[in-house]
Amino acid sequence: MDRVGNPATGRRSLRASLLACTLLALGSGCTIARLQQEAAGDEQRVREKEAALQAEQRRSNDLTRQKDELAADLSTRELTLAELNEKIEQLRLANARRSEENTQARQERERLVEDLRQLSAQLAQLRKSPEDPSPGQRQRIEFLRRQIRDQLDLLLH
Repeated sequence: MDRVGNPATGRRSLRASLLACTLLALGSGCTIARLQQEAAGDEQRVREKEAALQAEQRRSNDLTRQKDELAADLSTRELTLAELNEKIEQLRLANARRSEENTQARQERERLVEDLRQLSAQLAQLRKSPEDPSPGQRQRIEFLRRQIRDQLDLLLH
């Protein structure tokens, strides 16, 4: 019996075809749904990779900025080191001059002290005289006192 002649067979065949189409549609729908899920997953991974890339680019920019700052700092420190060496040399020369000045000042002080001793000895000699001092001796005593005072002022300042 042929399919066309028998209505029951035609219905079964139609049902089978409809079932096959439905299964095919459902299978296709599942495939489409699965493809959409995969596409959504791929898009999510792309977004995550882009975010990671941006984070790495920011980190790279930060590292580049830090490198530039360190290079500038190193340049400044080298300049500062050269300046410090120059200052050290200036201080060394100034200390040498001060040492020389200190030697001269010490020699001057020793000379003033010796002058004071001599003036004091002369004054003491004039005061030892049993007689009243003559006008010339008085003038000499006053002169010696002024000299001693002047020498003391020089020593103290």
